[in-house]
Amino acid sequence: MQDALTIGVEALGIAALILNLYALQMLTRTCQEKVGSRKPYLIMTVLNVLKALLFALSAPRAVTHEHCIVYIATGIVSSNIDGLLLLLFNYTEMLLYLLTILNSFLYKYIVLCRPRYYFIYQSFWVTAPGLANFVIVLNWLSGVVLQLLFRGELDKAELQKLSATARLAEGNIEKNSFLGFCSQDEGNWTQYIMLIETSITTSILFIIALHLAHQVKKKLKEPTLSSRTQELQNRLSNMLHAQALNLAVLLPGPLLLQPLFLICGLTTPASLVFLVTISISIFHMVNPIITIISLTGAPFTKKVSQSTTTIVVQTDANTFNKNKRNL
Repeated sequence: MQDALTIGVEALGIAALILNLYALQMLTRTCQEKVGSRKPYLIMTVLNVLKALLFALSAPRAVTHEHCIVYIATGIVSSNIDGLLLLLFNYTEMLLYLLTILNSFLYKYIVLCRPRYYFIYQSFWVTAPGLANFVIVLNWLSGVVLQLLFRGELDKAELQKLSATARLAEGNIEKNSFLGFCSQDEGNWTQYIMLIETSITTSILFIIALHLAHQVKKKLKEPTLSSRTQELQNRLSNMLHAQALNLAVLLPGPLLLQPLFLICGLTTPASLVFLVTISISIFHMVNPIITIISLTGAPFTKKVSQSTTTIVVQTDANTFNKNKRNL
């Protein structure tokens, strides 16, 4: 039997999946001249489809209690090895999503603002950003592996307390797949430090992505670019920027609040469990809406058209004044 929160999360996940599939269909019907390259939109939309599907199936939630933390699968697939695999994918997908946005803005920043460094994406040098991404993902996965190793050290008393905190319908966390550990246990200090380090790393990646997005937006306002380039680049940049902000605004709980509660030895209140879980559900709903708005291009095209009209009017006025002086 599932509780109301899990049923609500599954419903929002299915709705997000439908919206993502509609965005994918809309992308296939959109002419290439309207969006330029379809590849960035396709990558983000496919990632959104996978994220929404995994989230709807596992309906994960995170809770802490007296220096113990668990990440639990409560959805349709929430037990045995299948539930654990979905939980692992859900645990790492946000980092992969953030890295995709970060790398997209880094590429656009180098192409538009620092073209002399474009050699990084050619021949041998392309391994440098690839290696950096690999190290970040490997660092994150090492923390996941440690959680798997220390998961068995949670005793029954601790599991019962965490079950009550998570407010599971069955009342027993052992029936669900979960990751977790207790930071006060001997030998678990490595996982404790790893959790803090990955939270700091993720926050830094957020800041870098938003900074690059701001620099790209400033560059696109310069009149040196053609109106067509501004229109296409603005549309894609606004989509990536909005999704980065969506990630930063709606996902502070899993990335920052839970480690903070763990450090302080606090128990996650029921209201916070509800708020964090629903915020992740809303995150999956907002992403396809951003993609659909970006594909229509109405807000961005209007802005570029107005800028282009202003430049044309100013040019015509200057030409008229010059001809008047010549006469």
